[in-house]
Amino acid sequence: MDNRSEFQFHKLINYLARRCEFTLDEEIIEIYDERLEPYGYDQVNYVIKEIIANRSPRDPFPSVKEIINQLEGSPSDKSLAVEVGSLIVSSIARRGYTWSWGVNTKQGLVFESRSENNGTSVFFDSFEEAVKHELGELAWHTIKKMGGWPTLVQQCMKSPMEVVRPQIRDVALSVIDSSRQGKLDDKPKLPQKQYLNDESEQVKKIVSKALRESNGN
Repeated sequence: MDNRSEFQFHKLINYLARRCEFTLDEEIIEIYDERLEPYGYDQVNYVIKEIIANRSPRDPFPSVKEIINQLEGSPSDKSLAVEVGSLIVSSIARRGYTWSWGVNTKQGLVFESRSENNGTSVFFDSFEEAVKHELGELAWHTIKKMGGWPTLVQQCMKSPMEVVRPQIRDVALSVIDSSRQGKLDDKPKLPQKQYLNDESEQVKKIVSKALRESNGN
């Protein structure tokens, strides 16, 4: 086990206790250490940093169970990138090349977007807004990084899907990493898929703050 990571764990848990005005004696630290150590100190430290960064002044000191729930509930970067890639691929099959063309109306050019939850159509003034609503901001940044919607659709038409899908996943992973390093103009949000809704707030935290908080220590 990395001794530096273990030392940082004790430093973080004591700092959090002081912020919460919670008395943390050696016996309690031993209980937290024993229960959390199997998850790996690096991952535990990451979750504690998230708690510190996002807690309100009146939040109580988290229980072991609360920390474990965050450890087990937070998807890895790779699994999130896979989810984003799947959303993009299924959208290409459903939407096709012309999605980015928009629809001419009396009010001007608009772009349709649909929620995965109920399928209701919503119209936006820009293609970017439509994509972000339907697929999430991570997907939008991934699409943009791969040359834009028409370019990506053409690539999918020319290459086997077993080749393109890993490429999209890897680009999505790089977008997540860029966000962690503060290299994006905005903070990417989760896709609006129903099965991800329960984790949306935690993933937004992972994507937007993790590396910044780590560098602050």
